[in-house]
Amino acid sequence: EKQPAVRFVWEALTMITSAARRLNRSWSRKNEWGLIHSSLPLPLRQQPQHYHHSSPTTQQPGQKRRLGDHARWNHGNISNNSRSGFESSSFRCYSSGGSIISNDGSLQTSWMNIYHDIVTTKTNDHGKKTPQRLTKTQWLQAVQFVLAMRLDQGDSTTTSITQEERLKYMFRVLNRLALELETTAASKPLPRLPGLEEGSLVALLVLLRNHVQNGEIAPRSMDDDDDDELSLRTIQKLIQRYIETGLFPPSNAYFNLLLQVVAAHLEASTTKDRDDFLAPHNSKIPQWAHDTIWQYMLMQKDTCHPDGATVYGMVELWAQVGEPQRALDYITQLEQWDSQYQTQGNSLEENPFLPIPNIYCALMEAYSRSKHYSPKDSRHEILDIWENKIQSTKLAHRDSTKLYARACHALAGCGQLDAAHNLLDDLCRRYEEDIVDNNISNDSELARHSLRPDRVLFTTLISAYGRAGRPQEAQRVFDTMDKMAQKNLLKDPDFLMYCELIWAYGRVGDTKSTKALLQRMIQTMEDDIDVEAAPSTRQEDVNNSDTTNTNSYQDWASAWNAVLVSWANSNDPHAPEYIRMMIKELEEMDRQNATKQNSGGKARQPLVTAYSYTILLHCYAQQGTIDSAKAAEELFAWMKQHQQKNDVTNDVSADEKHNASGNSMILDRNSYLNVILAWCRAGRPEKAEAHLENFCREVRENPNQHGIEPSSMTPPAPLLDVQHFTLILEAWAKSSNQSAATRATNVFGLMKEMNIAPNVVSYTSLLWAWAKTADKTRDSAGSIINIFQDMHHQWQDQGDEACKPNHIAYNALLSGLSRSSDPSALDTATKYFMQMEQMHDLKPSGFLYNTLMAAWSKRDRPDQTQALFDEMVQRYNNTRDPDLRPNSVVYRTLLRAWSKAGNPTQASAAMKDWIEAYQSRRIREAPSELEFSLVLQAWIKSSLDQAPDRAEQGLRQMMQFAQSGQFDCLPSVFTVTTVISAYARAAQTRPDAGQKAWDLFLLLEELGQIDQTLSNRTRGPKGRRRNGDEFEPNLLTGSQVIKALIHSPTPEVETRIQHVLETLFQVMRHRRGQKKSSSFRTELRSGHIFRNLKSSLKKSTLESRDDLIRLCHQIENVAE
Repeated sequence: EKQPAVRFVWEALTMITSAARRLNRSWSRKNEWGLIHSSLPLPLRQQPQHYHHSSPTTQQPGQKRRLGDHARWNHGNISNNSRSGFESSSFRCYSSGGSIISNDGSLQTSWMNIYHDIVTTKTNDHGKKTPQRLTKTQWLQAVQFVLAMRLDQGDSTTTSITQEERLKYMFRVLNRLALELETTAASKPLPRLPGLEEGSLVALLVLLRNHVQNGEIAPRSMDDDDDDELSLRTIQKLIQRYIETGLFPPSNAYFNLLLQVVAAHLEASTTKDRDDFLAPHNSKIPQWAHDTIWQYMLMQKDTCHPDGATVYGMVELWAQVGEPQRALDYITQLEQWDSQYQTQGNSLEENPFLPIPNIYCALMEAYSRSKHYSPKDSRHEILDIWENKIQSTKLAHRDSTKLYARACHALAGCGQLDAAHNLLDDLCRRYEEDIVDNNISNDSELARHSLRPDRVLFTTLISAYGRAGRPQEAQRVFDTMDKMAQKNLLKDPDFLMYCELIWAYGRVGDTKSTKALLQRMIQTMEDDIDVEAAPSTRQEDVNNSDTTNTNSYQDWASAWNAVLVSWANSNDPHAPEYIRMMIKELEEMDRQNATKQNSGGKARQPLVTAYSYTILLHCYAQQGTIDSAKAAEELFAWMKQHQQKNDVTNDVSADEKHNASGNSMILDRNSYLNVILAWCRAGRPEKAEAHLENFCREVRENPNQHGIEPSSMTPPAPLLDVQHFTLILEAWAKSSNQSAATRATNVFGLMKEMNIAPNVVSYTSLLWAWAKTADKTRDSAGSIINIFQDMHHQWQDQGDEACKPNHIAYNALLSGLSRSSDPSALDTATKYFMQMEQMHDLKPSGFLYNTLMAAWSKRDRPDQTQALFDEMVQRYNNTRDPDLRPNSVVYRTLLRAWSKAGNPTQASAAMKDWIEAYQSRRIREAPSELEFSLVLQAWIKSSLDQAPDRAEQGLRQMMQFAQSGQFDCLPSVFTVTTVISAYARAAQTRPDAGQKAWDLFLLLEELGQIDQTLSNRTRGPKGRRRNGDEFEPNLLTGSQVIKALIHSPTPEVETRIQHVLETLFQVMRHRRGQKKSSSFRTELRSGHIFRNLKSSLKKSTLESRDDLIRLCHQIENVAE
């Protein structure tokens, strides 16, 4: 594959063999009308009628079509014997003429003249450009030009012709030949001339596919209809043109290869941003392939009928955009063709419709990438395909490591790592059992075993577990391979596996494990791997654990960086100090290595890179303090100073442009991001905004400035992107600053000035900034609506899928409108809520219902709250959508609405419904004391005569629930005080109000004893021991009891009031002695309740009122 001469000799031998076989009339094989023509069901076996031949006896049934039978000419006849002469002359001409590429990398002059003679056009009398008629010699030269251009790749170091230009040359010549056939076909039937065989177009499409897969060619969009451009639509039209003109024989192999080109183009356009390939607008590429390629093949079923390879190509396309249902349609059609083929008794070995395992592997990947299925449903579908399709005995080569690998990738892609791990364990078990049963010990036989797991599969699963934050499971995968290696069944874990495992522990901040693994890797691999070559390639995004930039080789700096990341993620307040110490130690090691290199030793790559300092920046940012933010600012300035020094000395060599540790100090997007993050975490968004403005000024002054290039295959990353701005928007949204919304709007405007497109996250952050200040800012509702409409416009009108509103954006919209003082804002919020499914294909969720319910509750509209709750329950009963299942939050909102409205009947009904849902296990969380107290408050606010009695009845029922262990709802002092207040308000009309209030006051001591008993009963890690203050009377409790007792006609009134005040005095002294801060002292400092208490005593007719007032003063002195 590297020597053009070798390839040409092989091509020549192929032509000689083909000529010999054509001369032997006894040789026959499948008809070349189509690769699967002879294998089609009988109704489909028909000879095409649109090919015209000069002799009706040219083609015999079952005989191979001869070279040139499909080419026609109008300048005389060429005998059949001249064909081999043509091929021989072509071979001689190409071999004698030398390479078609000259030494300077351009086309040879002679070949360039031939090319221009073929494609030259002339202007006719009407001013229209028409091509010159080709002579017989020019036809032969055109065929020879295509063959030579395809075979001679030239010297890759000197050639100036790109692969795209090479393909354009060949397509232009083929287009000229097809045009010649089109212009002469109408005159008369043409004699046969040497032409191009099926393999020539196949080889051309294979060349195109390989270049697209390697990233050397990027086909234009399918909407590009320029014949001189390599667009998908143009290539598809050219293939059909070549077939219809007879330039090439019809075959479905062309279209199968074209589908592979489309798949490679789609994959290349989606690997940069994996989220975008799930966007609906990218589904137009598979849809275009269906409408043009698939439908055309069905119409030309006699010659180009789809087969298994065609179905695999279409399934692969729909799998890349996450549409399993569309992919399943093709598989169903293929299975029908397979059943029809077998019904007619055809040979199974030649069955073109037999489903291959890769088709079902692509279907698994479609389920893995689909957004229409939950991870659980995707896992079920993938495992069902694996067990019932791929592992069926009907499929060939089902026992293959590659199939296991694709299935594991599909499961890992939808987050089902445990299922992928089980599949890997099954592969290892089957492999080990087969080795033992067949007594295989030879290394070569082990290496060729079809079920031998490879390192890539283990490494992929380790990396997936690491990104999911599950290093223990990643360790299990590593140990599995290590144990098999000890049995000589597999090779030892390699450097990359160690690195991925170290990074798995590093992402979760496990510093101990990362250091231990690094030491083990050094001891195991330092003598077995060349660590003194290859550049540092690992660039892990510390701000986003899902983003990495890795190469096949991982150096030692990557492993050390993983240890640094572990400290950065450890949440240790001393982590920056440890990272600085480690960097200093690594710099010293780099200096020693540099000294050895100057003495003639091998060159070692530095262990400290610019990325090492970026990790330290991120560690400062994670601390969340002002001091750490200042330290990050100073470190960034130092890094920037070193970068500017390197930029100034651009006349020196690359080796001299390094800092003290021998590393080029280049700032990237993460460096800028971490400075902003540090100030945002420290609660100073204004400082972060100031830095952002400086960064924007730098980018404007140096528009071509970029960060570190991740690899040679991808463009350099910009220094600023949407994440930098979104961080500050989120910080302003969380800020309590009065001007937070205005400042966030300024940041959003700056982002647009920098031509950085916002996404749904940045729009949502801006919405939250306005929502938090909606009750304090005028016309906030209008601003919120304008922001949301702008986001909707960017998605619907501009086609930006990154701006499509989601549930979180709607939650910010509804929250902001519900907090606005505009009376019509809540109606507008309800309108948006009702239209979200129609506008953005979003189904209402439970937390959005709760947002609206809470808003109507604050507006004293419990009827609207109940209506929304009933609607949500009805939708859940109809759809069984788990997102619509009522939970404790929704029930709590409903209870608050009816409690605030003073409707105990509806509040009791809501509580009863909640209890039934909990007991039937429809809700996990049981109602607590807070929710039960809402029902009591509903009775108290109802102003009914029996309200205090019903509230007390509910209070004692709460005690029964708590003592029986049904619910954790033992009443606290606040709940008891609520009921006492009800009796105090009814004291003037109810003579027994004082006695009732006194009994509840004494109940507090009993509740404390019950709580201690329950705590001893449930002692353990989940013990329910409460704070003792919850059952001690506070000032509000005492004042309400005294208020009820003052109006009581019982003779013990004064004694009971004195007891209440003495109890409050003892409680205050007890808390002051233990230095406890409580709401009791806060109430005394406010003085409002205490003044009302003394005023009530002064107005009373009690004989000992002076003594009682004096006791109140003592309580006040103790508090002071």
